Amino acid sequence: MPHLTLAVMVRDRFACQHRNRGPQGSLPPLNRKGQLAHKTCPINQLPTEILEYIFVTTTTPTAAFLADHFQTRFSILRVCKLWNAVALSCPALWAVYYPNAAQLPHSKEILSRSVNHPLSLKLFSLDQKECPGFEETYRLFTDLAPRWHDLDIYLYDCMSLDFTAALPKTAPDFTTLKLDMTECLETAVAEVCAGIARHCSSLRHLEFRSAGIYFKAFVQLPWSQLASLSLVTSISEDEAGLILSVCTNASEVSLSVVKPSRGSSAIQENMVAVHPNLLHLRIGFLHLDPADFLSHFTTPALRTLDIQCSKSTLSNLSRFKSFLLRSKCQLESFGLGDNGYMRDPSLAASIVLLEPLQTATVLNLKLQRIRFRAVVEAVQKLRIGHPILRFLRSPGPGAGGVYVDRRLDKTRAMYY
Repeated sequence: MPHLTLAVMVRDRFACQHRNRGPQGSLPPLNRKGQLAHKTCPINQLPTEILEYIFVTTTTPTAAFLADHFQTRFSILRVCKLWNAVALSCPALWAVYYPNAAQLPHSKEILSRSVNHPLSLKLFSLDQKECPGFEETYRLFTDLAPRWHDLDIYLYDCMSLDFTAALPKTAPDFTTLKLDMTECLETAVAEVCAGIARHCSSLRHLEFRSAGIYFKAFVQLPWSQLASLSLVTSISEDEAGLILSVCTNASEVSLSVVKPSRGSSAIQENMVAVHPNLLHLRIGFLHLDPADFLSHFTTPALRTLDIQCSKSTLSNLSRFKSFLLRSKCQLESFGLGDNGYMRDPSLAASIVLLEPLQTATVLNLKLQRIRFRAVVEAVQKLRIGHPILRFLRSPGPGAGGVYVDRRLDKTRAMYY
């Protein structure tokens, strides 16, 4: 009878199932939960729920990525009869998989088990030359386009045409797309964006990575229907403003790099766009004050705001304060990071003391060149005895800036 080593990932759940199972004598007695780590147990004595949990864990992209060379940790179909029965009795368990060019027959077998269930797939290759079965795996991958549901793919130029040709075959439940085209030319990016705009009307979640984009083609994407957007590429201030103004239904938006527009900005000085559904905004700025950009928007539902600055910082506090007051949002978390551009502790203290930020539960200012003690002293000079002094903490050993978490015990926070 095969035995299975219980790792830490299933220890807690196994202990819970053991308690619920009762004294049937099939499992060894446990004195404490910690005794389960790295112990062995016959597979036929494991509850069915544990087998399902282990099965799903070992076939998800995260588990496959952690294994050596993306291999699954053990042969799924040949452990024992009970394991085989559990695996084959639930086809939906096979619907999440990491297609591996080195194990093409194994991938075909796994994908055939899921029958007509929607697929959640991730396809990645560091180097096509090192993966001789990559082209055949990619053809298998594109043939399954009608079953795509959650897709995470790394594209090369040579793959863009086939991928675009597969898009018309996608079903209405194709809702999530994570696309990495960092090694593709702008012409390939434009072709893929045009295909997504024409054929992916059901798309709700989009994550797009690219070294550069041809924005005239990129702007055709179905922005208004997206519920979440993550854009990892460099775009101008005008392009970012256009994206935010049309993503009216998105609750989560992440823009990695926003830089000043060439020439005069197309965003009018007094223009204010309302974004009623935005809950979480993460945005990076290059050579641009975040306040100058955010002042053109109103986000009444905003709960999380994370700003990352490169060669710039948040300096126009009056504009930033007016943005928060006009939005009337109740921020729960605010983050600000820079690469050492901010050097004035009093500016950091003024941000911490901004009136609209006093309702936020978490404030995280990661400022490379400002010591935590300097921020505390600046806050004390600006507002003697302010209640926030009891919550100020260092962001970490050797890290600059300041961290505030109002959920922590006040007396405990004073020791940090």
